[in-house]
Amino acid sequence: MKIIKLAIRSLAILMVFAGLSIFYGCPGCEFEMPISINSASVTLIDNTGEKPTQSSSEFQPREAIAFRVTLYDTTDYYDYDYYAHSKAKPFSPIQAAYALSCNETYVLQTRLESIRIFALQDLTDEIKTTDEVTDLFVAEIDNYNTSNTLYYTLEKVVDALNSFDFYWQPRISIDFFLTQEPSSSSLSFELHFLLDNGKTLIVPTPNIIVIS
Repeated sequence: MKIIKLAIRSLAILMVFAGLSIFYGCPGCEFEMPISINSASVTLIDNTGEKPTQSSSEFQPREAIAFRVTLYDTTDYYDYDYYAHSKAKPFSPIQAAYALSCNETYVLQTRLESIRIFALQDLTDEIKTTDEVTDLFVAEIDNYNTSNTLYYTLEKVVDALNSFDFYWQPRISIDFFLTQEPSSSSLSFELHFLLDNGKTLIVPTPNIIVIS
């Protein structure tokens, strides 16, 4: 009987320490994961409503030409479960539970130098294929707004992204909006993201059929 009571008491003590480990340990489980932009994807968006939404249609109104680019890291080391578990305190008897409660921030190791956009088809009679059209676009960054400004110049987007921590997921989306109505019936563009490691991500958009 004494052995059983001792075992129950020991188990109770372990449970208390486990609870304290959760209570005191979790706030300390905040860590930074290094990521590098090395890939991008692009989709068309519907900009005719109150908020832009992803669209599978290639048809866009002349006054609402827009697309979304997502920048992300394709490497495996940012895997949440592995990285969070490795950062948990080794003496914790509930290391797995501790790890799952961690708060992580993805921190960019590569910085953007510039974003440039080129026409892959004639935009107007004056703006031809291969012309740079960067100044004809404004942008909106997903979950980022530090002022009353809705849209940013691409130069401001670069500055914002270089000071922006990626929370919860190692990717960020940017919506691009053409500010000049095209006269052409078909459009496509090519975006160049120049990184400070000397690499350039080149991202062509899908073809856009312009409707009145």
